[in-house]
Amino acid sequence: MENLAGVIKFTADNMAAEEEKPYIPVFCDVSLKTLAEFMLDRWKMKVPDVMISIVTGVYHNKNWPEDYAIAFQAGLTKVINTSHAWILTHGFHTGVVKLLGEAVRDELDRRTVRKTRTVRRYNKRVSQITLVGICTDSLVNELEAFQGGEGSSGRRRVELDLGVEKPARQKFNLDVYHTHYVIVNGSTSKSLVTFRTDLEKELQRFSSCRKNFGNGYTENSSDEDDTHSAVPLRPTPDPSASRSQMGVPLVALMLQGGPYEILQVWTYIKNRTPVVVVKGSGLAADLFAYVYEETNESGDLEKDLANITPEILKRLETMFPKMKQGSDEDRQECCQKLLDCMRLDSAQEDEHYITILDLTRASSDLADIDLYILKAIFGSQKTREVDWKEQIRRDLMLTLQWNRPDFAREEIMNRSIKVKVDKDIFRLALIMKNREDFVDLILHQGFKTHKFLSHRALIDLFCHAEDTEFFAVNVLGNLMGYVPGTVIGERFVLEDLNWIIVTFTRVERFINAYELSTNSCGIYSTEPSVAERKSLNALIVWSTLMGRHELTKVFWKYVEDPITTAIFVSAMWNGLSRFCREPELEKDIRIWGREFGVMGMDVLNMAYKESIDRAFGLLDREFPDFGRRTPVQLAYDARNRWFLAHPCCQKWINRLYMGHIQIASAHPGSMRIPDFIKILLSAFLIFPMYFWIHFPSLDSHHGRVIRRRGTVTTPGHSVLTVMKEVDSKDIPLRTTPSRVSRQDTMGSEASLMGSSQNKSFIDDPGKTWLMQLQEDQQKSMKNESRRRLVRRIFFGAMTGGQTQFSLVDRVYLLWTAPVTKFWTFQFFYWMYLLLFSYVTLLPVCSKDFKALIPLRLRGINSMNETNPQNDESGSISSVDVILWIWTALIASEIFFRNYQLIRARQFSNFMTNIIEMGLMLGFLIAYFMVRVLSYQPNLVNAYNARVLMSVGLIYFSYRLIGIFFPISDTLGPMLVRIKYMIGVDFLNYLKMILPFLLAGGITVQAILYPDRQLSWEVLRTAFHRSFFSLFLSQPIYELAYLPECEANRWDPNEPKHYCRAGDYVNENCATIGFWSYIMVIQFMVILKLVLATLLFALFTATQLRIESEADSIWKFKRYSVVMEFASRPAVPPPFSIIHYLVSGVKYVVRGIRRKCGRGEEHRKMDPRVRGRRSFRHDDFHYWKGLVREYLRQREKTKREELAAHRTLDKLVQIHESLNFQTTGLRHLKQRMGDLEAIVGKLSASVAARPAAAAP
Repeated sequence: MENLAGVIKFTADNMAAEEEKPYIPVFCDVSLKTLAEFMLDRWKMKVPDVMISIVTGVYHNKNWPEDYAIAFQAGLTKVINTSHAWILTHGFHTGVVKLLGEAVRDELDRRTVRKTRTVRRYNKRVSQITLVGICTDSLVNELEAFQGGEGSSGRRRVELDLGVEKPARQKFNLDVYHTHYVIVNGSTSKSLVTFRTDLEKELQRFSSCRKNFGNGYTENSSDEDDTHSAVPLRPTPDPSASRSQMGVPLVALMLQGGPYEILQVWTYIKNRTPVVVVKGSGLAADLFAYVYEETNESGDLEKDLANITPEILKRLETMFPKMKQGSDEDRQECCQKLLDCMRLDSAQEDEHYITILDLTRASSDLADIDLYILKAIFGSQKTREVDWKEQIRRDLMLTLQWNRPDFAREEIMNRSIKVKVDKDIFRLALIMKNREDFVDLILHQGFKTHKFLSHRALIDLFCHAEDTEFFAVNVLGNLMGYVPGTVIGERFVLEDLNWIIVTFTRVERFINAYELSTNSCGIYSTEPSVAERKSLNALIVWSTLMGRHELTKVFWKYVEDPITTAIFVSAMWNGLSRFCREPELEKDIRIWGREFGVMGMDVLNMAYKESIDRAFGLLDREFPDFGRRTPVQLAYDARNRWFLAHPCCQKWINRLYMGHIQIASAHPGSMRIPDFIKILLSAFLIFPMYFWIHFPSLDSHHGRVIRRRGTVTTPGHSVLTVMKEVDSKDIPLRTTPSRVSRQDTMGSEASLMGSSQNKSFIDDPGKTWLMQLQEDQQKSMKNESRRRLVRRIFFGAMTGGQTQFSLVDRVYLLWTAPVTKFWTFQFFYWMYLLLFSYVTLLPVCSKDFKALIPLRLRGINSMNETNPQNDESGSISSVDVILWIWTALIASEIFFRNYQLIRARQFSNFMTNIIEMGLMLGFLIAYFMVRVLSYQPNLVNAYNARVLMSVGLIYFSYRLIGIFFPISDTLGPMLVRIKYMIGVDFLNYLKMILPFLLAGGITVQAILYPDRQLSWEVLRTAFHRSFFSLFLSQPIYELAYLPECEANRWDPNEPKHYCRAGDYVNENCATIGFWSYIMVIQFMVILKLVLATLLFALFTATQLRIESEADSIWKFKRYSVVMEFASRPAVPPPFSIIHYLVSGVKYVVRGIRRKCGRGEEHRKMDPRVRGRRSFRHDDFHYWKGLVREYLRQREKTKREELAAHRTLDKLVQIHESLNFQTTGLRHLKQRMGDLEAIVGKLSASVAARPAAAAP
């Protein structure tokens, strides 16, 4: 057989390249087993996932509408790309097969284009296209070409020129886009049908046997990996099995066709091969669908078949006129084959081999042909108890390859048996594109991701996922600087992956590769639930870096901390957008990041409406998987201002800002005192806090939280000794005599009143008992008021039986509250600016300098003592010393805060902070040298010292705006608008006017003063005129005629002994003329009318653009200010030196304790560590349920938006059903008429018999 095989070389004008296609000529009596083995081995045909036989006629076909043709090509292209399918046809370039060939041609062109754009060698590997033509030699055009000899390689070589002339009558060209050809010699139409069906069954049997051995490749097949088919199957093959579910499924697809195609379909159904009949394609397919619909779900099949037999014969004669001219036996045989197909299909109760694709219905589409092929395969299966697991696995694999999650959910997952998905299917669902619904379906079935995801599996996902261009270009290329084609290894998962996460989110050690591997092996270092959570986090990172936005949302659906994860993913997307160089893709990535931020915010909003305590508890909680950061910290690091602008977050920030205190509101009608005055007076004078500040009670939840954190103590105990009095968990809280219940107090008061009442009756019997009772009650109320006042001042008041904090604790809570820090820092900062202004205004060189500053410290060198003339310049001013120390304390506070930010790896404003620290350090050195030590080098004089102080005053004054003003709800949004106007619009405006200023200033100077010599003064004047023309109109005054200049005008009759350009002898006189006006007018019009208007237009556009975002931007900035003051010391500069001294002593003490081995014991005693809460399992279930409810509401909203479209589709379906019923009634009426005619003829014949018999 190998000697008969050869290749066909097609040539044509419209072919881009010549390609040789293998073929083999055979006879009908050839050994099909040998032929099938030859095709698999010698032609190196890869074992398919599915075999599709296109049943259509060579002669019997008709033109399709364009939409049908496009949909058919799209459907088969999807089948070719999503799985390795064999498509078997009659092989000729005509009818439906012609459309199939054109679809293959377009797909090959698309693959060629994609191949030229490949950036990595392990990009998507597409499935191999296998298109086999089984054709008869009697219809092949230029058959004589196949009689040639052997080629140079020893094989038969046939050259077919498709562009020479049209095929002869009853001849057809072979379709050039088929990959293999089997040419059957000496065959008739019937024998070809038998040969083709038997060969297809033999190919199916061989492919199934080889696939059952677990080898998806033939002996000599290509070594190229294809993740779609390389799936291990069951180890014990069944070579005798011919059932589709035991191996490679075979499906017949019937489109159009003639009588011989009906015979072919009958053979398929007889061999238990499922058939998809496309109703609406025409000819035999429509007739077959008609018979099926008439007999489907019939109570008496034989009766219905007998009734429709005349109609079948009638339609056969109408569709195929040659049958009308032929013998009646051919028509009866064809009709009988149709009827036998219906009998075979209804013979099995749980197996059906006929599936109808009705193109006349709006819900049916040829583009979804894979769905109907799946229905045909599943309908023909019969579940056996022995093989049901393998059968479900293969069904799920096929639906996965064809991306039909809806079908898998309805036909596989909803079965009564429990479906267990293995790791290979989950891996394929991850690496294949657009399989998010399958991943969701698998995770919904309870698949444990931590048992699948090891560090090697994670590397495999990065390397073998489809369409890795996003990862290769944006992550490996733009971010990490790798060259295209770089193969990642274990180092990427062990080191680089965490580096990427830290770069984007500042979360360290997010993925532990070795922990993933041990968890996948069942060796847990923590609980299995924690291992599952960490594996989902790793998959979220993988899907994010691969650009799988929808897949990331699927994983997010199953996480235990959805809000924190959404913020984390939003930060990852925002970080990736900075390294994307394609504007459209960058915009999409930012939209994805914004969407995840909105999702987290929506879930928080649901929790906030349902339970505000849970929402606040979540915002307070530190998540160990995210570097022990809270959701608010993650949102700030991710610059997710929309999340921080949420009312729940703002309420949480307000609580944080107020600390543990509340400012009392003014009574209606009373004078309203500003809150900052209440804060400052309460902080400085102490006693006003009893009237203006409210503190939580010790018995309240807030007070218990404060005590648990160790910030205050119970009454009667000092704040400084709280750490020494920490009780163990089984010892009750410390109580004092002041903690008395209200019932006990009332009881004691009643007893006192009773004793006093008895005594009063004895001492003064003249008073009535009622008068005595009223008098005793008034005395008791006065005494109780005094006692309450004393307790309120010194020990805390008794309010409703709840004990308040003591005086020391209240002072501590007041001064440590961020709101108090804010106003005290601002107050002392204003004092600092006043002192700075005073020092700046002091004269530097005045003789009365000592009189202005009485407190002087003498010079530090002996030169001042010997030279009294320099005593004044060498003396040290105490005011300068105080100001320098104050400034140094402010700078040290900035240095310490930036050091804390660096330790926390918060580098959002790193360069700005470095520049600020450098400038402040330089100012301190210069100020110390020039003003404190009065050391003035040669380049520094008294005026430069004054300039230094002025610049410092401007800087520290402007710094006040950025530190304290953003906290205000009025000034904060205003500052945001000003920032955008100055930082964006005004800078762009300056760039725009720079050419006009340069050209205008130089030209006006050159035209007005043409004789002035070039000097620095000329350049200064030109700059002064051009720049200050933005605000003034100086060139207009220069165009006026001056009397002193007119007296020096050149006489035109006087001879010129040297070159002179102007009209005046004096070069400082402006030359006024036509060109002077032209230059000045064009400069002023552009500058004043055009560019000035442009600036206001830019400001207005910015105002409108950021109007909706200014509030969220301000709230984001407000959080940073609140957190900044929450971390600052309780006392502001210059008193912060006390804080630094105390902190230094504590640091030394901790070092000594650490060396003595008492540090760990002291840490265990810390109530802040002991009272830290962690997430409970009920919290995880709550947030999971909340996410599912949120997604359900989103889906409901989408369904409501599509309700109108669905209603329209329903109406269309109803209209089609009515048309179908109308057609059926018309046919029924026609049959009734035929029946009436038959009955009439019978009645006439019956009536004629007696008349004929009468004679």
